Amino acid sequence: PLAQDSGRPAVDFVCFMVDMRSRASLNVVKENMSHLSAEYALGRTAIAVLGADDPATHEFTREELLQLGGREVPLLYGRLDGAALAASLVQMAADADSNL
Repeated sequence: PLAQDSGRPAVDFVCFMVDMRSRASLNVVKENMSHLSAEYALGRTAIAVLGADDPATHEFTREELLQLGGREVPLLYGRLDGAALAASLVQMAADADSNL
């Protein structure tokens, strides 16, 4: 995070989402995690892992995920069922971005 700037909201917690069916999503998380200092990330970061339930579709291994969590970042496994739920998450992210 940048130094305190009254024009920016404080960031209390960061949750990255990675889809095990997409190596590109892993690369995006790796790139973005590199912008967080280890001191900041500790206790303030988690990774939500999607698509873990079908190993036949994985484009990377769980070991690669564990390397991301090398800073003791918890991995939270879950599922998104249905296009409507995915669309609502995209809308929520867009709304949050417009409030910044």
